[in-house]
Parts: sequence; C-alpha cells; structure tokens
Amino acid sequence: MNLCPAIRVLSLFCVSGLAALAAPRFTERLISDQFTYPYGIMAADLDGDGDVDLTASDARGKNSLYWFENDGAGKFTRHLIHFQAPPAYRLERHMIADLNQDGRPDVVIVENSSGDLRWLENPGATRIRETWAPHFITLSSNVPGAYDVDVGDIDGDGRPDVVASSWRLGNMFTLHRNPGPQGAEETRWPQTTLAENLLETRMVRLGDIDGDGDPDVVGTATRSGLLLWLENPGRATARPWTQHVVAVSPRAAHGQVVDMDKDGDLDVLMAAGFAHDLVPSERFPILQEIAWHENLGNGADWEKHVIDQPFEQAFEAVASDLDGDGDMDAVASAWRAGPGVALAWFEAVDGGWVRHVLKDAWPRAVQVIVADLDGDGRPDVAACAEGNTRELRWWRNEGPAPAGK
Repeated sequence: MNLCPAIRVLSLFCVSGLAALAAPRFTERLISDQFTYPYGIMAADLDGDGDVDLTASDARGKNSLYWFENDGAGKFTRHLIHFQAPPAYRLERHMIADLNQDGRPDVVIVENSSGDLRWLENPGATRIRETWAPHFITLSSNVPGAYDVDVGDIDGDGRPDVVASSWRLGNMFTLHRNPGPQGAEETRWPQTTLAENLLETRMVRLGDIDGDGDPDVVGTATRSGLLLWLENPGRATARPWTQHVVAVSPRAAHGQVVDMDKDGDLDVLMAAGFAHDLVPSERFPILQEIAWHENLGNGADWEKHVIDQPFEQAFEAVASDLDGDGDMDAVASAWRAGPGVALAWFEAVDGGWVRHVLKDAWPRAVQVIVADLDGDGRPDVAACAEGNTRELRWWRNEGPAPAGK
C-alpha cells in the first residue's frame, strides 16, 4: 500500500473582488421547497424526450425519491418514483445509469439508515410518472451507513457494476458486481470490500487514474484526512486493490474525477472543509478550501493547486467550462449554518481564479451538479440545501451564447 506518494503543492489563490470580462451571469430559480431533508440530486434525460430532467432524494420524514420532469425550457414537474416506508428514513445520494441494459436510465440509491443499496427500474415512457420497481443490490446492513455510489464496468464483462462508500458506520469502500439478468428470485450482487478501516468514507467516484483502460476508485476518508485512489487489479479479481494517497487532505468531502488541465489524464477536483463535529487539531486543522490535484502521470505523483481559500465548510466541487472559453471552471457548495457564501463558481483566469457568488446565506448547501437544463447549449448549475432550508434550486447560465446558438 503506497501511503507516501511524491506530492508537490502549488497555490493559485482566487483573485477576490475582480470581475472577468464576459463572465456569464446566472439567474436563480426555485424548483421545489417541499422537502424534509434533500441530500442528493442528479441530472439525466429520464423520459427520452431530449431534455435533461432532475432527480432529488428526500430523506427522513418523506423518505422518497422524486423525478422532476423538464418541459425543455427549465420548468419542472415533480413525480414520486420511490417511497420507503418507516422505520428506514434516509434515501440520500444516488447515481443514474442503465443498470439492466434495456436502454433506459435507472437510479441506484443508498439507504443510509439500514445500510443497503438498491436500484430503481425505469419503467419506460408510458409508466414513467408512476413509482419505479425497486431491486435490492444488498440487504441486512451489508454496507453500514451506505452513503455514496458510482456506476461503471469494473471487471470488463460489459455489465455496469456499483461501488459504494459507507460513512462512519462502515468506514470502507465496497464493490458490487452486476450478476446480469435475473429471474423471479433476485440474487444479491456479489460484494467485495475494496478498502476498510478508513474513517468516515464519503465520496466515491470512478475514473481511470493510471491510464490502463479500467476504472479505478477515487474516494475520501474525512476523519482519516485522506483523498485516495484504489487501483483496479483488472481481470485478476483475486488480487487486492492497491491503495494510493492523492493528498493528505483534512476534511476532504466531495469532488469530481475530471481532466482539469485537458492533458489527457484524470485529475481530482475536491472540496475540503465540511465537518459538523470535528474539533480543529494538529491532525484536523481549519483547512477550508477548493483545490484540484493534478495527475502528473499514472496516478503516481500529484500536484495540488488551490482554487479558493478559505471557503468555509466546503462540501462539494464540480467542474465545467461555464463561460465557454475552453478551460475548466469550478462550482462549489458550502455546508454553512449562518451568513457567508453557500454556492459559488470559480472562473479560471490567467493562471488564477476569480470567485463569483451564486448564493449567499443558504444554510446547509450540499450536493451541486452542472447540466444544460434549458437546452441552450450552456451549462447551468443545480444544487440542494438541507437543514432548515430544504430546497432544490437551479441557476440559469445567461451567456455569453455558445457558438452556433
């Protein structure tokens, strides 16, 4: 296990108070405020009509998953597609993918309190507004505190598999191999523990970090202060997954595996700072930042670039070319209880970064995603906030218009 990689640090701080030329303007729109505890959102064309819809989980009281049907112009209608009766009450983060390979996007979602994973089968256009049939990947707390998921073909058999993290109750990352078509008696997906004894495993994402053609796992262990990647052994399924450290990153929470510098390999964008009960110490200093970690070659060496610091209670960061200038910008949320920036985007400008505030004083902002929600060719932003806020909103990118629009 490689726990001491060569890590170099380069700080590129946000240029506060500057306004970049032709930076796009965003207009804010409320999608829904009728939640008890929104903690996970995703975007995909669920009904096959050519526009991007949204899904949003509603844990605790309602314990539901909603599909927000897009009319094509960014107006949304809510439909209930899954409900979990008490006592389970934490349907949270999820991913959209075609699990049964019928050409329709399904949803794989965690149930945090019982520690199980399930996938919800898209019934097709004629019944899509009804509840979707649930199928259980695991049961009986096989993934204690099931927290986050991603989907990809791990073993090269052509079927989408699932990886998961298990928060503080499990402190591990797991792999669940897709067994293929099932009969009337569904079998649980074979489960492999990829790494364990990592404190508070949160983000889990797939990406080919070492460039060998198969997807590796990137994850955070917040209480261990680690951002790491797990090397896929390929078809040698009996071999263990080798653990590598990207960075010692206290309070690393959520981010994205993405080619930030467009050099052909995958980097890691990360929000570090989220903690609701950690006391600052030598091991867990007050590190509140958005940064990207540059892959210097096959995941062996990494160089850290700070985008913004401090960004208090940084929760999640995702990347997109928001201004259409050809380079990657970033968007980040902050899990704050009081005043301060809750949602911002960071414009890449001349080797530095300019912060643009999307939302102030929006308590407990959590998941943020980027998608073209109105079909105008420009990436928009959607985010949800839990706590006392309990909302799903989106921010329309007003330009400049992309080429050809």
